[in-house]
Amino acid sequence: MAIYTIYKHDEAGLVQAVKLGFCWPALFFDMIWAAVKQLWLVVALMVLGLLAVFSVFDMIAGPEAKPDMNTFTFWRIALAVFFGAYGNDWVRHDLERQGYQVMSEVEANTPQDALERFEELG
Repeated sequence: MAIYTIYKHDEAGLVQAVKLGFCWPALFFDMIWAAVKQLWLVVALMVLGLLAVFSVFDMIAGPEAKPDMNTFTFWRIALAVFFGAYGNDWVRHDLERQGYQVMSEVEANTPQDALERFEELG
């Protein structure tokens, strides 16, 4: 079981559950996951970061050079792990920015289970 933080938006009456810890969907689908979660700043920074990396590579190696796939693979995996490690924190920060308040922490298997347990307690 995982621990979920329950967030509630008082004005809209919406409730969200966000898992504490590593975010596996963010690891495997990083930019797509961020877009689905509407984390537009994260998506924009990733696109700008990739453009910067490719631009620097072109300046250093020249446009005719073949990219070193081992280096690219290393950085791509490192970026995916970074997304997995911080993905749920970004979701939490975005919810708080939107006016959600932390209500509780619940132990559950899925976000839906966490919301159901929160309703039972509440």
